[in-house]
Amino acid sequence: MKFIYGCYTSYHEKGRKNQIGANVGDGIGALLGRIESTFKLRHVGIGFVWAWLYCVYGTPVLFDTTGVSINADGSWIVSAATVVVAFFAGGFAFRRKRVGPRSPLPILAPSALSLGTLLSLLGPSMGEVAVVSGGVLTGAGYALTSILWAMALASVDVEELEAAIPLSTFVTLFCSLIIPALQTEVAAVVSAVLPLISGALLIECFRKDGAAPTRDVASGARSDRTSGEWRRNESGRRHDRTWVPYLLKVSVLLLVIYLVIGWEAANFSSSNAFSLLNYDLASLVSNFAAVLFAILLVLFSKRVSFSGLFRWVMPFLIASLALFLFPGSFAHFGTSVINSTCDTLIEVLLFLFVLSLAKTHGASAALCIGLANGFVQVGVLAGNLLGRFSAEAAAPFDLHSIGLALIALVALAMIAIPQKDPVADDLSAAGSSLAADSVDEALARACLRIQKRCGLSDRETEIAVLLAKGRTRPYIREQLFISTNTVATHIKHIYGKLGIHSKEELIDMVNSEASAK
Repeated sequence: MKFIYGCYTSYHEKGRKNQIGANVGDGIGALLGRIESTFKLRHVGIGFVWAWLYCVYGTPVLFDTTGVSINADGSWIVSAATVVVAFFAGGFAFRRKRVGPRSPLPILAPSALSLGTLLSLLGPSMGEVAVVSGGVLTGAGYALTSILWAMALASVDVEELEAAIPLSTFVTLFCSLIIPALQTEVAAVVSAVLPLISGALLIECFRKDGAAPTRDVASGARSDRTSGEWRRNESGRRHDRTWVPYLLKVSVLLLVIYLVIGWEAANFSSSNAFSLLNYDLASLVSNFAAVLFAILLVLFSKRVSFSGLFRWVMPFLIASLALFLFPGSFAHFGTSVINSTCDTLIEVLLFLFVLSLAKTHGASAALCIGLANGFVQVGVLAGNLLGRFSAEAAAPFDLHSIGLALIALVALAMIAIPQKDPVADDLSAAGSSLAADSVDEALARACLRIQKRCGLSDRETEIAVLLAKGRTRPYIREQLFISTNTVATHIKHIYGKLGIHSKEELIDMVNSEASAK
């Protein structure tokens, strides 16, 4: 990655005099620079779990979907019921637990997922016990692996997560290009190996990134479990529980979204109308679209906002329902693309959102991911069961009635979308306190003018304000929940954009800007 970024930078600087497409080039350069400075392969391990989901439920590798929905398979029903219980129970069980690098859980959970995949595949020929065992192992293994990933990534810098988690979607895209070209037996083995790869990267995360720091919600103190030392947050900000009602609202909205997605998926049957060389074109289009949106998220996202997410997801969900109620393959193709794309992006944003709650509000990453994904799986299960009922109904009127009722439910749910994100509110309050508490507001306004003139990012401007106030690098690291290396990288970029070489020069520049009329 460093070689690619270096080649691009050299080429772009040589051709910088040509202003045609300069803005696009700057955007690509910023993307490559951000990936190069923050990307670590082990942090994309959750992508192999998402790829497993695609292989198992998006292809006929495990479940024969010819003319029927996957919810007609006994192993799927057992798995769907188990994963609901496992997410809720696992979230509460691990909300105060620490998983160290020597814990067997990062090995056992992905191994259970892999073994359950093989048992579900062989179940019909091995009997009812294998079917039930496969369903229990895949359900429990998937839930526990997801919870462990949330716990592992909670110790990683926010800015690294904002690059790594969206880029994890490339794993699913790669599998969507490879799996359909393989023979069924080989594809099944690959699907069973994916959780093991995820497990190996999970162990590496726990080993190299260490345990996530916890915060005493009552006192605002912070403890580093790796050292056992307690430190009070230098900002004096007390962590509250405003995230709890917000998370519950988010979970209910996720239930509604996946109720719709599950219902539509249950009424689909496989068709060759939109397939080419064994490739499902709807899956390919949705995977490419998800990767594109993920790249845009890395490039342009300032903060992860679930309130903003719901404001654009809900209209698309209504559009997918409207298309589904129209007859014809083209309408169903559009529904499939919309649902698959939204599903992938929600997975990405849900992880980012939960980890942001853990870092800024002292929430338990395990509890948050367990609750949110538990409601997701309740929606999937309820939607599939409802879809199975409506698909077996004698009159087509029943299908349209349920579809219209779901449109009304989504429209009603839009009223309950939170107007503000507690993560954004908390960070905004922190950012405003930088300018309003003990430092002259003129410095902050001067930094904003410098930002517009020199092209500083929002995060770089935050750090520039703190530097202008004479804050140290350790203070900045604690205030913004980022690592020492990330702070150093941002300061290097700030100095480069401003054409300076030291903190003293920055202070002089900001003071000069603040005193200018």
